[in-house]
Amino acid sequence: MLSEDYFSKQISVSVPLTEQSGKVRIKVREAMNQYGRPTATRQEPFSENHYVEWQIGYDVVKSEKEKFELTTLVRLLFEGANGKIKAPYELGEFLYYFAKMGVIGTVELNDLRSFFTNLRSGDFISEKFQILRSKESTVSLAGMDFSQGEIRYPILIHKIPKTEFEVEIVVRERQRAIGVQPMLYVCYPVARLTTGFLPLLGRCALKKETATLILNSSDGVFVLELLKIFELLSEAHRHDVLEILKLVHSEC
Repeated sequence: MLSEDYFSKQISVSVPLTEQSGKVRIKVREAMNQYGRPTATRQEPFSENHYVEWQIGYDVVKSEKEKFELTTLVRLLFEGANGKIKAPYELGEFLYYFAKMGVIGTVELNDLRSFFTNLRSGDFISEKFQILRSKESTVSLAGMDFSQGEIRYPILIHKIPKTEFEVEIVVRERQRAIGVQPMLYVCYPVARLTTGFLPLLGRCALKKETATLILNSSDGVFVLELLKIFELLSEAHRHDVLEILKLVHSEC
């Protein structure tokens, strides 16, 4: 759930603290280069090592009614690379509202468009990185022979300058098609969240508790950088984000 405050130039995003199966999960790790583990937030107190892993999106398909109702920009429609009608969502909404607030100006929008249009096909992560499979060897277990191999998924990590946000991209198999699909996650410390009454650190989550991520004028760089990274995922991503940029440019 998103709300915007034009007077304070802020965007507020609701973050669930007790759900572990959705797009937003709370994890814990001692260093940002470690693999995070899920945590029971109702039993384990929040610490400096807790962080939010957010599988953020930038659009939503109109025909998917339940998801489509989540966006605040249902009137701004475009045709995606897959031929489906979509509207800006999450990151797409951030771009729109920050442009309306003046946090992101015409110069930044033009620079973003220039970045998109100058990308070459060889720059896309979906084409540059592949899943690595090792040669098989034989291992014997309880008198039975097995072929043993390893599959390695490329992981790219990018720290967005001057922010607490980090982007993790995992290249995996496509679920319904041949080829690979880069999966993008935004990570940031739980300490970045606010609840409005009780500090999070040092306590457990309350039943069905939610917190708020506040994006302000200093987070414009986060939105711009993340859009660039989405563009690098694939040609289809570039098409869709460029369409959102055109909509925002025409409105702002």
